[in-house]
Amino acid sequence: MRIRSACILGLAAALAAGSSAAVAPDIGRGDWVRYLDDAGNIVGYHAIHCDGTPEFWGKPTRNAVPGVFLCGPGDT
Repeated sequence: MRIRSACILGLAAALAAGSSAAVAPDIGRGDWVRYLDDAGNIVGYHAIHCDGTPEFWGKPTRNAVPGVFLCGPGDT
């Protein structure tokens, strides 16, 4: 019984230590939208990049296709 308890306690401690050492980096997000005309051509673009800077060009339309940038620690 003591050996079993010691094994369970040791396994729990190893799992806890391993999970804290393998923490994933903080991944942020940037957003973008492509604006399309009726034929499906890109006629405008709007983005907020990982570092927070905006980018705009073209003409916004009702036909909008949104997306995201996944930002790593070095992208800000």
